[in-house]
Amino acid sequence: MQYKQNTPVLTPSGTHVGHIDRVVINPKTREVEYLVVRKGVLFVEDKVVPINLVHTATEERVTLKEEAGKLVSLPEFNEVEYLPFERIKPGTENVNAQGRVNLGGVGYATPYFWYPSVGAQPWASPMSAGPGYEARVKENIPENDVALKKGTRVMTSDNKEAGSIEEVITQGNDKKVTHFVMTHGLINKTHKAIPVIWIKNMRENEITLDVTEEMLEMLPEHHK
Repeated sequence: MQYKQNTPVLTPSGTHVGHIDRVVINPKTREVEYLVVRKGVLFVEDKVVPINLVHTATEERVTLKEEAGKLVSLPEFNEVEYLPFERIKPGTENVNAQGRVNLGGVGYATPYFWYPSVGAQPWASPMSAGPGYEARVKENIPENDVALKKGTRVMTSDNKEAGSIEEVITQGNDKKVTHFVMTHGLINKTHKAIPVIWIKNMRENEITLDVTEEMLEMLPEHHK
């Protein structure tokens, strides 16, 4: 199977429900565990879809299984938590030892976030009364998993930037990753299919290879 950002995601009947935004991989097992599917344009929802709900996946389309439904019941990728503001660490920029915020020469006051109504954005005022909260965003995927997206940069073992990730390939219907397709260049783009065994470290914004730039250049061009 092939997983590429912006590939349309469809139901078995052919209804378009979104497009791939990220591919979530377990760095230890090198398996695709989830897809992050983006729904909507103005009101965007990013849904976490378990890989066992995918029927087929190519560069042109991803088709879900019947049991995936309409994605409504699946969790959001990003979830906002509101935590007590007193947990802010004193000594950070613009915050004094008591956790009070610098008002720009006027003095210090305790900041407060109000819980927003549905569809509204949280806002802060240092002069507001009531309980204070800070908004934190967490990802609804296992803690050690990596949510890769198109553009994640690739570094060689000799610290050279080789290109960026464009696509994830698994063997047949298996969820085990075999290759990452890397692209290099702006005008005359080249594509290389990097074996997953060449990967040393995997992070959301960067993949580090266990081979040098010279060895990477010996890979043949990947033709789609």
